[in-house]
Amino acid sequence: ADHMYGNSGQLEKTLTSSLRALLQWNKNFEFEVKPGKGVSLLTEDGLLPLSSWADGYRLSLMWILDLWNSALTLGDLRPGNELLSSPQGLLLLDEIEQHAHPRLQLNQVLGLHRALPNLFRVVTTHSPLVTLGVPSSHVLVLRREGDQVVAIDAPDYSRNTVDEIYRDQELFAKEPQSPEV
Repeated sequence: ADHMYGNSGQLEKTLTSSLRALLQWNKNFEFEVKPGKGVSLLTEDGLLPLSSWADGYRLSLMWILDLWNSALTLGDLRPGNELLSSPQGLLLLDEIEQHAHPRLQLNQVLGLHRALPNLFRVVTTHSPLVTLGVPSSHVLVLRREGDQVVAIDAPDYSRNTVDEIYRDQELFAKEPQSPEV
């Protein structure tokens, strides 16, 4: 990778920083790949095999690495001193909360913003946990009205509990099986 992308140490540092922000991982780590043993993270606490991670963290790690791989393959990250801090473009994430631990859901969108600042992000979710901490001006609620889908501004839930959000009739007035949903 040195000959293709200039300073591979800088690239590794940038990728590691993105992974820390997105996965809310505060510890120092290195990837360790061993034939017959798989992929692990080497931390100051020891070796953490990826197979021991919860599904949401493993799946998030996979799409993050896939995104970076695509950016490198397509040349969106420039060699040498032109190395960008993150890929540029449009990122569409459908149902980001899938399989994610509630703790991961709480900060996923903010982690995306910190880790991938050069991407315009469109994220869908059915979980109000994902939107907590996100300014309400950055959230739209989509609702079906007849044969149309309309967007309404999201209420400011920054001071509500999760239980209060789930009981909000504005968001959850319809049954999930209803044709209006």
